[in-house]
Amino acid sequence: MLDLVAGVCRSAAVVLGAAAPVPHRATAAQSTLTGRTIEEPLARSAARAALQGARPLSGNRYKLPIFEALVRRAVLAAQQAA
Repeated sequence: MLDLVAGVCRSAAVVLGAAAPVPHRATAAQSTLTGRTIEEPLARSAARAALQGARPLSGNRYKLPIFEALVRRAVLAAQQAA
């Protein structure tokens, strides 16, 4: 969830639901977005930040680029919907 005013993110909530046994709040991604204008480069940075500290199991390392793409797309979709 992004709270956007004139393209600027006032607050963000980024949660990865299928990344761990419990939902994972991506606070680094939230910090990356807050107070900044949402554009493609920022969405990419936030997506990378969402995966900071990720420790995938051997059989699910493939999920990391998927999560990165999903976060980036969700941020850009929220910006377009605002």
